[in-house]
Amino acid sequence: MGRYKPELEERILLAAHWDTRPYADRDSVNKDKAIDGANDGASGVGVLLEIARILSQNDAPIGVDIIFFDAEDYGAISNDGSFFDVQSMNDTWCLGSQYWAKNMPIKNYKPKYGILLD
Repeated sequence: MGRYKPELEERILLAAHWDTRPYADRDSVNKDKAIDGANDGASGVGVLLEIARILSQNDAPIGVDIIFFDAEDYGAISNDGSFFDVQSMNDTWCLGSQYWAKNMPIKNYKPKYGILLD
């Protein structure tokens, strides 16, 4: 997690994921092909990197935390090759953000609000 003005108590959290799905389970023709992450994970990361650049050149009145999650879009395939229901896959989706939420790097971390670019 990158922090702008870490000394300030009032904070906002900006997040994105930077991984790419290894298969296109929603594509009826190309289910086994990887999804191009340039307009998925990479677009949110690009926006947050630009926000970080702008923050470095300006004086914002609030602390900003930027985090890039990994293993957000992995998912899983059953043994028969069919795809699982998204609601039943807590152990294969959003792994990076789940880990972060369970292992907060900052004690009692509570940003004023958060924005996820997904």
